Amino acid sequence: MGNQVITDRFELTQLFGIMNRTNVHKHLIIDIFFEHNSLADSLLSIEIESLERTILAAILDDNNQVKTPIFMNEFGLVTVETLDDIFLKYQLIWNDSLKVLPLRLHETEIGENHRKVGPFLLSQSEWSMDSYIPDIRISQFDVTVERLYPLVNLPDLLYLEDADIAKLMTGKVVVIGDFLGHDNFETLTGQIAGPLLLANIYLSLNEGDHHLTWGFLLFLFFSFAVISMVVLLPDKQMKVNTGWKRIIFGSSFIIYLSILSIISYMVFHKALNVFILSFYLFGLNWVLEKVINSEKLKPE
Repeated sequence: MGNQVITDRFELTQLFGIMNRTNVHKHLIIDIFFEHNSLADSLLSIEIESLERTILAAILDDNNQVKTPIFMNEFGLVTVETLDDIFLKYQLIWNDSLKVLPLRLHETEIGENHRKVGPFLLSQSEWSMDSYIPDIRISQFDVTVERLYPLVNLPDLLYLEDADIAKLMTGKVVVIGDFLGHDNFETLTGQIAGPLLLANIYLSLNEGDHHLTWGFLLFLFFSFAVISMVVLLPDKQMKVNTGWKRIIFGSSFIIYLSILSIISYMVFHKALNVFILSFYLFGLNWVLEKVINSEKLKPE
């Protein structure tokens, strides 16, 4: 809902009052950070703090500390990381314990909690990636041009009868925020509004895009097995061993790691850091040289 940054808290109070009376929505995502008080807050606080199945927006300040909304209800971070102003991947837990809004919503649906373990997340049933590349299942084009999903301005919505508003929201995930204004992000597939990005991440979590699958683990195993085999096997056992070693440890070894990263991105939606992968190669090379040198120093 909304085509501009929402500032009319009186209208929000009206909407939340209707939603409290009908209580038919599946979930409510409010992608508005309520940082400052206003004259309309006395009534708004009553309505917003009574809402069920609702998550408010929180942000991180310049010191990487969480800033929570002034109203009491469930909240989650809406912080989005970009690279050169382009959104690529999404981090689910910040500062070891601060969960993003879509993850909080996902946890209420599956009835499980996630905790951070290094670069991974662990729930009661499975391991996941903390940082992953979500699929954009609902594009800006789908909402604003194709109109595949209802996008309604808040003032226009309030012209409807309560029963009609309830009919629109029954069993639906309702997202309130700035869809056509200034809260936009550039992606590899085009521009997308911040609230719609949150909705897409919520859908991707429900579809398991962040899970560590056996297919991905096997991909990693065989990728590193190839490197280890080329490096560790004696030259006599590999006819192309010398050539491969030049590729891996020469100036072009980055090509192999880049190919692995592209496959991981395109097939498994997992971001692999090429520089982290290179540490494995350098570490393996260092260990191998140490072993060879120690063997040479042994008396015959």
